[in-house]
This record gives sequence, structure tokens and C-alpha cells, in this order.
Amino acid sequence: ATGMGLEAIRRISKYLPMVTQNGKDIGARHQMLVGSTMAGWALAGATSGITHALAHTVGGLYGIHHGTACGIALPHAMRFNRDYCLPRMVLVADALGVDTKRMSEVEAADAAINRVSAFLKEIGNPTKYSEVGVPIEALQEILMGTLTDLSTYGNPRPLSDPTPVLEMIKASF
Repeated sequence: ATGMGLEAIRRISKYLPMVTQNGKDIGARHQMLVGSTMAGWALAGATSGITHALAHTVGGLYGIHHGTACGIALPHAMRFNRDYCLPRMVLVADALGVDTKRMSEVEAADAAINRVSAFLKEIGNPTKYSEVGVPIEALQEILMGTLTDLSTYGNPRPLSDPTPVLEMIKASF
């Protein structure tokens, strides 16, 4: 699943900006179809974690498109999980085209998070839940939904303490 996921990251990071700039680019759309299929295959052999748990919650409560909700959550979830999956985050940074040769694992992970944030802005994904109508007053309900979602089962960082999870969710507003 790891190799498939990394190849999906490579393709999507290259071709999704092309598709968002020109939806008629059939070659780029084809590559996105391949990349998204590979991502699906990778997810089938893995667990999705807190990104999806948060996106399921805000999507269910406020009708936010799952991909949009995942995009908003992703850099915050990466930051939240960073120290619990550093070697994998280095691989993600490499797949995103970051030159990690002279970086520590933490620097490479931070570069991956920064690249994902920049990528989401580049493709026009909202960066905050407040931009898509999710009220900050719903934080406790969103926290409870996130913590009880089945996607949290395989999250790299344990979710036994709700305080850092709440801080991560607040950062997404």
C-alpha cells in the first residue's frame, strides 16, 4: 500500500493543478484518474486516520464535500501526527518533490506539511472550515464526532487525550 500511495501522491501533486487550470486537458485528467485509483487502492490496504474522521464529522454535520473537508484537515492532521510517523512523512516529502537529502526527518516532515498547504491553495481548496460555513461554536460536537469515528482506529498518534485533538481542530478554523 505504501508504494501505491506514494505514486498516487506523485501523480496527484503533478496533475491536479493542471486539471484545475484546464479541465479540458484530457491527458492530465487521465493521469488524475490513474492517481485517484491508486490512492483508493492504497487506502484499501491502510487506515485513513484523523483526517478522514474530522472530514466525516464536518461533512455529516454541515454537508461539506468529503474531498474539500479532507483537504482542509490534512495539513493540520499531518502536523498533529508528525512525530509519530516521521519516516513515512519523509517519504511523502520525497513524493511531493521536496529535496530531503540534507534535511532531518523533522525538517522533511515540516517541508511536506508546507508543500501540502501550498498545494491546497494552488488548487483552490478552502483552507479553513470557517470559509465553508462550519461554525466554531460546534467545536465540542465536532471533537466528539471525530474521536468516535472509526477512521481513527489506525491513526499514528494515540487519541486517548482529547485536548491535543481539540487544538488540532481549532487550528483548522
